[in-house]
Amino acid sequence: MGGGGQFVGSGLRLIYPALALVGFLGFCAVLRWQEWHTRLHLGWLVPLMPFCAAVLGPRLNRWGTATTSLIVLWFAGLCLVKNESQPVGNPVFASQPRAQQMLWLHGPGQFEAWQRIATEISQAGGRNIGLKLDFDDPEYVLWVLLKERGFVGRIDHFYIDDPSARIRLPVQVPDVLIAGLKVEPQGNFSELFPTATVCGKYTVFWSAELSRQRAGK
Repeated sequence: MGGGGQFVGSGLRLIYPALALVGFLGFCAVLRWQEWHTRLHLGWLVPLMPFCAAVLGPRLNRWGTATTSLIVLWFAGLCLVKNESQPVGNPVFASQPRAQQMLWLHGPGQFEAWQRIATEISQAGGRNIGLKLDFDDPEYVLWVLLKERGFVGRIDHFYIDDPSARIRLPVQVPDVLIAGLKVEPQGNFSELFPTATVCGKYTVFWSAELSRQRAGK
Protein backbone atom coordinates (compact mmCIF):
# COMPACT_ATOMS: atom_id res chain seq x y z
CA MET A 1 0.00 0.00 0.00
CA GLY A 2 2.77 2.34 0.99
CA GLY A 3 4.75 1.45 -2.13
CA GLY A 4 1.74 2.10 -4.35
CA GLY A 5 1.14 5.50 -2.75
CA GLN A 6 4.79 6.43 -3.23
CA PHE A 7 4.58 5.40 -6.90
CA VAL A 8 1.45 7.52 -7.44
CA GLY A 9 3.08 10.47 -5.68
CA SER A 10 6.19 10.16 -7.81
CA GLY A 11 4.04 9.93 -10.93
CA LEU A 12 2.15 13.09 -10.04
CA ARG A 13 5.41 14.94 -9.39
CA LEU A 14 6.59 14.01 -12.87
CA ILE A 15 3.53 15.53 -14.54
CA TYR A 16 4.72 19.07 -13.82
CA PRO A 17 8.11 18.87 -15.61
CA ALA A 18 6.56 16.67 -18.31
CA LEU A 19 4.09 19.43 -19.23
CA ALA A 20 6.91 21.96 -19.45
CA LEU A 21 8.90 19.57 -21.65
CA VAL A 22 5.93 18.96 -23.97
CA GLY A 23 5.37 22.71 -24.28
CA PHE A 24 9.05 23.27 -25.09
CA LEU A 25 9.13 20.53 -27.73
CA GLY A 26 5.88 21.81 -29.21
CA PHE A 27 7.32 25.32 -29.48
CA CYS A 28 10.42 24.05 -31.26
CA ALA A 29 8.39 21.84 -33.60
CA VAL A 30 5.71 24.36 -34.56
CA LEU A 31 7.95 27.42 -34.81
CA ARG A 32 11.69 26.97 -34.97
CA TRP A 33 14.55 25.58 -32.89
CA GLN A 34 17.17 28.29 -32.38
CA GLU A 35 19.90 27.22 -29.98
CA TRP A 36 21.47 30.69 -29.96
CA HIS A 37 18.20 32.45 -29.05
CA THR A 38 18.05 31.40 -25.41
CA ARG A 39 15.56 34.14 -24.55
CA LEU A 40 12.94 32.27 -26.59
CA HIS A 41 13.27 29.27 -24.30
CA LEU A 42 13.28 31.03 -20.93
CA GLY A 43 9.53 30.62 -20.73
CA TRP A 44 10.06 26.90 -20.19
CA LEU A 45 13.16 27.10 -18.01
CA VAL A 46 11.58 29.41 -15.43
CA PRO A 47 8.60 27.10 -14.61
CA LEU A 48 11.08 24.28 -13.98
CA MET A 49 12.73 26.18 -11.10
CA PRO A 50 10.12 25.16 -8.46
CA PHE A 51 10.50 21.55 -9.57
CA CYS A 52 14.30 21.71 -9.24
CA ALA A 53 13.96 23.29 -5.80
CA ALA A 54 11.52 20.57 -4.70
CA VAL A 55 13.85 17.83 -5.91
CA LEU A 56 17.19 19.25 -4.77
CA GLY A 57 16.06 20.96 -1.56
CA PRO A 58 15.35 17.83 0.51
CA ARG A 59 18.60 16.23 -0.72
CA LEU A 60 20.89 19.07 0.41
CA ASN A 61 21.76 19.95 3.99
CA ARG A 62 21.66 23.51 5.30
CA TRP A 63 25.22 24.29 4.21
CA GLY A 64 24.64 22.85 0.75
CA THR A 65 21.51 24.93 0.28
CA ALA A 66 23.20 28.11 1.54
CA THR A 67 26.29 27.57 -0.64
CA THR A 68 24.21 26.94 -3.75
CA SER A 69 22.09 30.02 -3.06
CA LEU A 70 25.17 32.22 -2.60
CA ILE A 71 26.70 30.97 -5.86
CA VAL A 72 23.49 31.74 -7.77
CA LEU A 73 23.22 35.16 -6.08
CA TRP A 74 26.86 35.98 -6.89
CA PHE A 75 26.40 34.99 -10.52
CA ALA A 76 23.24 37.11 -10.78
CA GLY A 77 25.12 40.11 -9.37
CA LEU A 78 27.99 39.53 -11.80
CA CYS A 79 25.57 39.50 -14.75
CA LEU A 80 24.01 42.74 -13.48
CA VAL A 81 27.35 44.52 -13.11
CA LYS A 82 28.81 43.23 -16.40
CA ASN A 83 25.67 43.86 -18.48
CA GLU A 84 27.02 45.73 -21.51
CA SER A 85 23.64 46.44 -23.08
CA GLN A 86 22.16 47.89 -19.87
CA PRO A 87 25.09 49.37 -17.88
CA VAL A 88 23.30 50.37 -14.68
CA GLY A 89 26.25 52.36 -13.32
CA ASN A 90 26.84 54.47 -16.44
CA PRO A 91 25.55 58.04 -16.01
CA VAL A 92 25.43 58.66 -19.77
CA PHE A 93 23.23 55.60 -20.25
CA ALA A 94 20.99 56.62 -17.36
CA SER A 95 20.43 60.08 -18.86
CA GLN A 96 19.17 58.74 -22.20
CA PRO A 97 15.49 58.19 -23.01
CA ARG A 98 14.18 54.63 -22.84
CA ALA A 99 14.12 54.04 -26.60
CA GLN A 100 17.70 55.27 -27.02
CA GLN A 101 18.89 53.01 -24.21
CA MET A 102 17.69 50.00 -26.24
CA LEU A 103 20.24 50.91 -28.91
CA TRP A 104 23.15 51.42 -26.52
CA LEU A 105 25.10 48.34 -27.57
CA HIS A 106 23.70 47.42 -30.97
CA GLY A 107 22.94 50.40 -33.18
CA PRO A 108 23.73 53.50 -31.10
CA GLY A 109 23.81 55.58 -34.30
CA GLN A 110 20.31 54.55 -35.38
CA PHE A 111 18.28 56.46 -32.81
CA GLU A 112 17.90 59.64 -34.86
CA ALA A 113 16.69 57.63 -37.87
CA TRP A 114 14.06 55.81 -35.81
CA GLN A 115 12.96 59.10 -34.24
CA ARG A 116 12.45 60.60 -37.67
CA ILE A 117 10.54 57.55 -38.91
CA ALA A 118 8.20 57.56 -35.90
CA THR A 119 7.64 61.31 -36.12
CA GLU A 120 6.84 61.27 -39.85
CA ILE A 121 4.46 58.32 -39.47
CA SER A 122 2.69 60.11 -36.63
CA GLN A 123 2.42 63.34 -38.59
CA ALA A 124 1.14 61.52 -41.69
CA GLY A 125 -1.51 59.67 -39.68
CA GLY A 126 -0.37 56.16 -40.61
CA ARG A 127 -2.37 53.51 -38.78
CA ASN A 128 -1.30 50.32 -40.54
CA ILE A 129 2.46 49.75 -40.60
CA GLY A 130 4.32 46.99 -42.40
CA LEU A 131 7.86 45.89 -41.56
CA LYS A 132 10.47 44.26 -43.77
CA LEU A 133 13.39 44.08 -41.37
CA ASP A 134 16.39 41.90 -40.71
CA PHE A 135 16.32 39.49 -37.75
CA ASP A 136 18.37 41.80 -35.50
CA ASP A 137 16.85 45.16 -36.43
CA PRO A 138 15.60 46.97 -33.30
CA GLU A 139 11.89 46.70 -34.03
CA TYR A 140 10.81 47.32 -30.42
CA VAL A 141 12.39 50.79 -30.53
CA LEU A 142 9.81 51.74 -33.15
CA TRP A 143 6.99 50.42 -30.97
CA VAL A 144 8.10 52.59 -28.05
CA LEU A 145 8.63 55.73 -30.13
CA LEU A 146 5.24 55.36 -31.82
CA LYS A 147 3.49 54.78 -28.50
CA GLU A 148 5.08 57.94 -27.13
CA ARG A 149 3.52 59.80 -30.07
CA GLY A 150 0.04 58.42 -29.45
CA PHE A 151 0.04 55.79 -32.19
CA VAL A 152 -3.07 53.61 -32.39
CA GLY A 153 -3.07 50.95 -35.11
CA ARG A 154 -1.38 47.76 -36.30
CA ILE A 155 2.22 46.77 -36.93
CA ASP A 156 2.71 43.64 -39.04
CA HIS A 157 5.56 41.98 -40.88
CA PHE A 158 5.18 42.24 -44.63
CA TYR A 159 6.83 40.46 -47.59
CA ILE A 160 7.86 37.58 -45.31
CA ASP A 161 10.20 35.12 -47.01
CA ASP A 162 11.49 32.96 -44.15
CA PRO A 163 9.88 29.75 -42.77
CA SER A 164 7.37 31.75 -40.68
CA ALA A 165 5.68 32.73 -43.96
CA ARG A 166 3.88 29.38 -43.66
CA ILE A 167 1.74 30.96 -40.93
CA ARG A 168 -1.00 32.63 -42.95
CA LEU A 169 -2.44 35.75 -41.32
CA PRO A 170 -5.01 38.23 -42.71
CA VAL A 171 -2.63 41.16 -43.25
CA GLN A 172 -3.77 44.03 -45.46
CA VAL A 173 -1.53 46.29 -47.53
CA PRO A 174 0.02 48.75 -45.06
CA ASP A 175 -0.11 52.55 -45.14
CA VAL A 176 3.61 52.60 -44.47
CA LEU A 177 6.25 49.98 -45.23
CA ILE A 178 9.55 50.22 -43.34
CA ALA A 179 12.32 48.24 -45.00
CA GLY A 180 15.71 47.45 -43.54
CA LEU A 181 16.24 44.79 -46.17
CA LYS A 182 16.14 45.10 -49.93
CA VAL A 183 12.59 44.90 -51.23
CA GLU A 184 12.17 43.39 -54.67
CA PRO A 185 9.32 45.29 -56.38
CA GLN A 186 6.62 42.85 -57.40
CA GLY A 187 3.48 43.45 -59.42
CA ASN A 188 1.99 46.85 -58.71
CA PHE A 189 4.43 47.73 -55.91
CA SER A 190 5.17 51.18 -57.35
CA GLU A 191 1.44 51.93 -57.46
CA LEU A 192 0.92 50.79 -53.88
CA PHE A 193 3.95 52.75 -52.60
CA PRO A 194 4.70 55.58 -55.07
CA THR A 195 7.03 57.55 -52.77
CA ALA A 196 9.82 56.66 -50.36
CA THR A 197 11.96 58.32 -47.71
CA VAL A 198 15.45 57.18 -46.74
CA CYS A 199 16.20 57.41 -43.02
CA GLY A 200 19.67 56.09 -42.22
CA LYS A 201 19.82 52.42 -43.24
CA TYR A 202 16.02 52.19 -43.54
CA THR A 203 13.67 53.08 -46.38
CA VAL A 204 10.11 54.16 -45.62
CA PHE A 205 7.64 53.49 -48.44
CA TRP A 206 4.44 55.53 -48.34
CA SER A 207 1.08 54.34 -49.65
CA ALA A 208 -0.63 56.23 -52.46
CA GLU A 209 -3.03 57.93 -50.03
CA LEU A 210 -0.34 59.06 -47.61
CA SER A 211 1.90 60.09 -50.51
CA ARG A 212 -0.82 62.47 -51.69
CA GLN A 213 -1.33 63.83 -48.19
CA ARG A 214 2.37 64.44 -47.72
CA ALA A 215 2.68 66.09 -51.13
CA GLY A 216 -0.16 68.46 -50.23
CA LYS A 217 1.59 69.89 -47.19
